[in-house]
This record gives sequence, structure tokens and C-alpha cells, in this order.
Amino acid sequence: MSLCFTEPQIERYSRQILLPQIGGQGQQRLLQSTVALVGSGTMVVTTAWYLAGAGVGRLLWLNDAGSGSEKIREIPALNPDVVLVELTSSAEMTADRMAQCDLVLLCDRRLSLPAAPPLLLGATTATGGYLVVDRSAVADDDGLPCWRCAEAGYAEGRAGGKEDVGSGRELYAGWIGTLLASTAITLLLDLVPPPTHGLAARAASSDYSRFDISHQSGCPWCGVVADHLDISADICPMTAVRVKLKLEAMAIGSRLRIWLRGQEPLENIPLLLRQLGYQYSTPRPVRLDSLRLPPHPPTPSPTGGEGECVGEEGLYVLECCRNG
Repeated sequence: MSLCFTEPQIERYSRQILLPQIGGQGQQRLLQSTVALVGSGTMVVTTAWYLAGAGVGRLLWLNDAGSGSEKIREIPALNPDVVLVELTSSAEMTADRMAQCDLVLLCDRRLSLPAAPPLLLGATTATGGYLVVDRSAVADDDGLPCWRCAEAGYAEGRAGGKEDVGSGRELYAGWIGTLLASTAITLLLDLVPPPTHGLAARAASSDYSRFDISHQSGCPWCGVVADHLDISADICPMTAVRVKLKLEAMAIGSRLRIWLRGQEPLENIPLLLRQLGYQYSTPRPVRLDSLRLPPHPPTPSPTGGEGECVGEEGLYVLECCRNG
């Protein structure tokens, strides 16, 4: 990798470049990274400022609350190397934008995103907060729990425990924001393997503890995939027929990933699943080289249909779960 820094950049990042864990190559990697941030308030401001100070080159910020985070807009003045893109609606977090991101950080904000890259959730509680890494939508990581399961695991691990009624959630938000930023940097630089446990922070003792996370029964987003169904080459009514036959053969609690293409199945398959009482995820456009594949991946069509949001030539995936 050729390294090319301006004199101001060498001065700005000199301390990081001297660190053996970062160096020149690591700093260039940060400058070429894109991180999406979702949320408003103290946590997202703290996280964004730390990432900007480290030299993360592009920050995509979803500010759907509209206020409380104005200091983020000062980031280009803090570090002119950082490009800040502000969005005001979750509808703007399209699959194309997600494909450009290396990480997504949910800052005390829960949001389902299309085809998200590795995702970190930071949340505050009455006694501190916690952080979890969600890689459930990433290739090679099939079978990992999502952030929803991680939150349920955090709650279960503290069921019946006494929670302090604290007034310092703003302080906790800054603390968790710092932890989010430092964890994001280690993941961007591949300094440590992504953790498969959650990290809880308790303000009273100023310490951290791990908590186990696992699939929650019936989770339609990350439950272990029992099977795949490719209907990308089928047309109506066979798309619905094949899906219904597959669903009837599913065991309770199992999960099915459906590969589809074209406007008709994008509209009718979710409708069918809803009518049958199945939980399902929003269809998301995918690329064959960036998402987990079935044993025999769908064959790309030569052209995408008019109006399609093209992933791999209009290929989409959705997942559904049978709960009972």
C-alpha cells in the first residue's frame, strides 16, 4: 500500500502514526473508511467527535430527531479531512448507502437497516449502559445473534436485579459513546476479532463486565437458517406456490431465507407471509459477493427490471421465521 499524506495530515495524526497498532497504513485505512451513525444527543456527538479526531474519513449521520446534536456539524472545522453527510430520514439509509459503509453505529437508537454491514449498538441504562456487536448480516458470520437478541440477553441476565435510579444518563451516554468509538476503531483496523459477547458498563463501580448473547427463540432476523429457497427465476403464481409449500414443511422455530427477483414477489411474498402469520424481514437488495450464500446461489439475470433497486441485477433476499 502506497502512503501519501500531506504535511498537515502528518502533523495531525503524528501520535497515531507512531503507535505500532496503527502506523501509516492504519491511518490511511481510517481516512478511507466510512462509518454511519444513527441517533441524536450526547452519545452520538461523543462518538462522532472521537471518530473524527482519529481521522475516519467519512461520517454518514442519520439525525432523524432533528435537534440536540448540533455540535456534530462542527466536525469539518475540527478536522477538514472528514466528510460529514447528514440525513434526516431513515428512508435515506438505502441499501446503496449501506454498501458504502464499513460500520454502522446505533447510538441509543434502535433501527432496522437494509443489508447492513457490521453494526454496533450502544445503549444507556439506569446504572450505566452496554455495547454489542452485531455481525448477523455479514458474509462468513452465519448463525450469529443480532442486536435485538443481544438486548434480550442483557435484560435476562439482569432480571430480578436491583437497578439504581440514576440521574446521570447524559454522563453515561458520553461514556458509552467513547466506548463505541474506540471499539469501532479497533474493528476498522482489524486489531482484535469481533467480540461475540456483550459488554456492560456499570457507573457505580466504573467497571465493565461481559454478558453472553445467543439467538432468541423465534427471532426473524438472525435465527439459525434452516434452509434456503431460490424463487428468483420463477414468476407468479409459482413464486407464492413454492414459498407456501416450503413454509408448510418448516419446523416451528426454524428460519428460511428466500432469494427473489422482480416487483411481483417483492410485493406479494411479504403479503403472503403476513397473511400466514409469519415474522419476516424487509426484502433487501444484495450482492452475491457480500452476503451469505445458499449452497447453490441464484443465477444473476442478464438485466434488472425497470424501477428495481439493483443489487446483483435486481436480486433480493428476505428471511422469515415460523413461531407456531
